[in-house]
Amino acid sequence: MKLFFRSILILLLGILCFFTVNPVFSGIRLSETEWNLGKIEKSSLHSITLRLKNTDSEEKLSVGFRPNCDCLTTDTGGMELKKDEVKNLRITLNSRGLSGDVKKILFIESNDKENPNIFFYITAKVGIQPPEARNNTPGTFQKVL
Repeated sequence: MKLFFRSILILLLGILCFFTVNPVFSGIRLSETEWNLGKIEKSSLHSITLRLKNTDSEEKLSVGFRPNCDCLTTDTGGMELKKDEVKNLRITLNSRGLSGDVKKILFIESNDKENPNIFFYITAKVGIQPPEARNNTPGTFQKVL
């Protein structure tokens, strides 16, 4: 019986920690916290639209975006969100020059007092050559019948 109550207490504490530490429950709420592209071709572009919402701040939040590489771009460098306002952010990954398992981060910085820094993760496995590169590699010829 004692073990049962101890297990319930640990479970409740774990849930409480999750809700207080998880960045999606702060002043800025993201529609997603990560983007997994799976297997992608080299030299290809992939985009996603991320929705941001100011959930509980009385004041206007100033939000900035900083990717950790040149291969990751956003359609704006920053935005302001009023209380309960929702805005879209377009994020694009260019896989040119990348190979293997890739993990990129978009840093989302704001004047949110409780959680000023949020990380948005982008993962992919880059390595599949596009069809035109597979069929027309330099120095090789295809026999046409």
